[in-house]
Amino acid sequence: STADVITGMSTALQAGARTMEQATAIAKQSAIFQNVTDMSAEESSKAVATMVNQYFGMDKALAQVDKGVGATRKGYDNLTQAMDLANYAGNNFAISSEGVTQALSRGGSVLSNYGVSIADSIAIISAANESIQDPQRVGNGLKTIALNLSGMKTNARTGAMELNKTAKALQDIAGIDIFTDKSKTQTKDMMTLMNEIKGKWGELNDAQQKALSEGIAGKTQAQVFQSLMNSWSRVKEFQDAYNKGWTIGSA
Repeated sequence: STADVITGMSTALQAGARTMEQATAIAKQSAIFQNVTDMSAEESSKAVATMVNQYFGMDKALAQVDKGVGATRKGYDNLTQAMDLANYAGNNFAISSEGVTQALSRGGSVLSNYGVSIADSIAIISAANESIQDPQRVGNGLKTIALNLSGMKTNARTGAMELNKTAKALQDIAGIDIFTDKSKTQTKDMMTLMNEIKGKWGELNDAQQKALSEGIAGKTQAQVFQSLMNSWSRVKEFQDAYNKGWTIGSA
């Protein structure tokens, strides 16, 4: 409806659209997202604004996908891909499209800042929510996990960079080094570490798993981490669907 388009344009302008052309394009995407989900116009507009702000910025959101399977599809922009990913999760995983965007609104900016793509972000959100069934809690939990897996902290007294307790727990409990190089100047990205942790997870006893979960996510969010470990095969399923192009056109 006209009112829905106005809502979409208004939200787009608040989200950073600099021209009416951008606002109109975002509003059209919001209307499409509303049609394929159970969201209201306002909810859909906010969901689209979340994806734009957390992962792309306005210009990149409306730009052609430049890597991955979507790059070969003319006119397929980053925002359309993000909507497809969220809707694919809503149709095939134990989470709604709105739930995906709720989790992204809580943890997306941190995941993005730590190099987790929107496809991988939605994959781990969908998997973690399998048993948690609380997207906002999942988003907060993944934010904590991403921050802790960065592996470094600043010493309050000396100002020097040193290993945080998560990096020490990974080393002591699972034998995992957070660094990619012997000179210890580059740390592994979150998805690399998560894959390595999953590779060792089955070798750990219950006490070790509990200690590692708390070392990575803290006591408050340990259950989110454990849910993610237990549902890691679902992360792989989502990544496989994305890599095969099955998510394209979902929305």
